[in-house]
Amino acid sequence: MIKKELAKRILCILLIAAMVFTSGCTLPGAYWSQGEIPDSTEGEDLIMADAADNVFSLNSNTKYSFNPLIATNHSNQLICALVYENMVELDNNFEIIEGAGVISEWECNDTATSWTVTIGEGHTFSDGTPVTSTDLRYSLDRAINSDRFAGRFTTYQGCAQDGENKLNITVSIGDTQFIKLLNIPVIRSGSYDEKFPMGSGPYMYNISDKQTRTRILQYGEKESDSTVDNDAAEGEEAETEEVIREETVKGDYISPTAAKILMDTREEDGYTVNDYKVIEFLEPNPYAPGADTLPVDKVYVTCYTDAGDIIDNFESSKIDAVINDPSSYTNLGYASTNEVHTYATTNMHYVAFNQSSTVGQMPGFRYAMQYAFNRAAIEELLSNNAVASAIPMYPTCSVFPSDLNSSLDYDLGKCKTILENNGIRDYDEDGWCEWMNGGSTIDISFILCSDSSVKAGIANRFASDMASIGVKVSVQELTWTDYYNALTDYEALTKEQKEDEDFKPIEYDMYYAEVKLRNNFDITQLLQERTDNNHATNINFTNSIGNGYETYLYNYLSSSDATRKSNYRAFAEYVLTNLAQFVVIGFEKQQLITHRQAIRGLNPNMGNPLYDFKNWTIMFKEDTLDE
Repeated sequence: MIKKELAKRILCILLIAAMVFTSGCTLPGAYWSQGEIPDSTEGEDLIMADAADNVFSLNSNTKYSFNPLIATNHSNQLICALVYENMVELDNNFEIIEGAGVISEWECNDTATSWTVTIGEGHTFSDGTPVTSTDLRYSLDRAINSDRFAGRFTTYQGCAQDGENKLNITVSIGDTQFIKLLNIPVIRSGSYDEKFPMGSGPYMYNISDKQTRTRILQYGEKESDSTVDNDAAEGEEAETEEVIREETVKGDYISPTAAKILMDTREEDGYTVNDYKVIEFLEPNPYAPGADTLPVDKVYVTCYTDAGDIIDNFESSKIDAVINDPSSYTNLGYASTNEVHTYATTNMHYVAFNQSSTVGQMPGFRYAMQYAFNRAAIEELLSNNAVASAIPMYPTCSVFPSDLNSSLDYDLGKCKTILENNGIRDYDEDGWCEWMNGGSTIDISFILCSDSSVKAGIANRFASDMASIGVKVSVQELTWTDYYNALTDYEALTKEQKEDEDFKPIEYDMYYAEVKLRNNFDITQLLQERTDNNHATNINFTNSIGNGYETYLYNYLSSSDATRKSNYRAFAEYVLTNLAQFVVIGFEKQQLITHRQAIRGLNPNMGNPLYDFKNWTIMFKEDTLDE
């Protein structure tokens, strides 16, 4: 019994971050394997389990927003995926899915700095009004500064309506793949500040207004006749030996597991009055195509915030689908009676160099490190929920340069040769490399945030490999605060704090990080010099200046279909072998987890884990699965 309780407590701790937090030690302005790469899996069959119960339910977290443009909580994002439509949809190769999304047509001028997008037919909000260019413009203008999409639209200059169904968009840098950035939700114009903006997706919110009234009863005071279900425990004894407790007055009943949002609280006649908006369930948007053929008539919304309750209710099918991030430092180990559907992400793991340090400023040393990391470790440590890559692009993309990727394979012999050619070798034959004959022994300081055993595993394997060729590496796992302060040169500290005699800045040569790249794999935020003007979205903490990447990047972004692959290869080669500013380790995959054989037709992607929900088949207990 003790072991069972301990296991449950451990699962509770794991669940809190995997389900509630959307990122661990990721850098501000971003969310922070080799061989043939399989497509997103259709689901891994494990142990036979019951199908869903007789209702379909999703969990929520009312501490976070239900506005899809700022919904950073995974549970709420699943709900939003049913209520709102994206402008475009991308598959797991990061290509546009034709016929999906609000935008049906698009075109750009010769320089790809001006775009015209056209709204397709049949996109209607749940009040019956059509989606127009006004709504697209409104949604795009709000998305560029939202929590969820911050940093994606740094080249966006503005847009203008061209009638009811067309929107003209202007960008500062030619980008023939700009359309891929538009897998963002559409909300009705003017609704950004609402708790539940109106959407045009297959479902809509069914929301009720409810109210509770409470007051404090003194010891011995008779409860009012309107009191119902007063489960409040007695309070602690006061000095007067009077005991107080809370009385709930009759009014609207709200389930303890309901998704309720407090709208207003006030005092009236000695009572505390709370007004709530309660999501009862999602029901079909009557104006959406196929509203009468959706897989379920109601999607129930629960709100379990206690980790143990979430585990119990998912395992008992009271929650039917969840997103899991296997790379999280508290990756949740769901029971083996579930079905796992993985999908590609742009979440890239990489190692970068402090070019202000003695070793970090040496291009030859940085280039040698391209061969020093066994990238296959990320796949192993994440149980195949990642894909190794030496290139800052997901490997299944059509323009991925496989030959360049292979040329940067893990090779300690090549790494050692490059180091020796750059004057780093064991001159005194003590087993450790020095900078030069008679110089001091190299000891590389490698920092990372202590949020992930995967990152630590990769860093420690690297340190062991480097020791085998005579290079010392000291790995430091830091708290998020210490890690971030070290990368930003303690810019968050005051002058007085920095001058304090107890202040000891952390010096480092290399750092491990992760970033959510843009869908077009524009890595400007990793290359552009960090300044006061761009620090909100820039995560280049290498202290590099004037690295000359712009021409290569602009050639790639403005490429035609015919030249895109060659131009991207030239860009990637320059960044990785000439600048050698960072070493790519690989990309994460994420998981949509459901109960085994409970749902058919799943095809999750990063922008919409519930993509094509209208064509799902949901099996209930009374249904019989076909053999």
